[in-house]
Amino acid sequence: MGLALTASFFGIRTLDPLEWDSDGNVMGRHAVLIVGLLKRAVGNAFLIRNSWGMRWGTQGHAVLSRAYIEPRLLFLGEYRA
Repeated sequence: MGLALTASFFGIRTLDPLEWDSDGNVMGRHAVLIVGLLKRAVGNAFLIRNSWGMRWGTQGHAVLSRAYIEPRLLFLGEYRA
């Protein structure tokens, strides 16, 4: 999926879900791969893999809440092998 990135995205260091960004200013655009779905009582979240290497997030992965994604979503794509 393609996202409009905010400051919070750049600072992800754990697998705690990124719920929202108080700033909301777009600092760039980037594509990430959705690799999992987490069903939660407070709304679904998605495990993503980023291409920025193992030092970003938790070994290149992060969890984004649906509430964070929806206002920033630029496109969705699908790959079938």
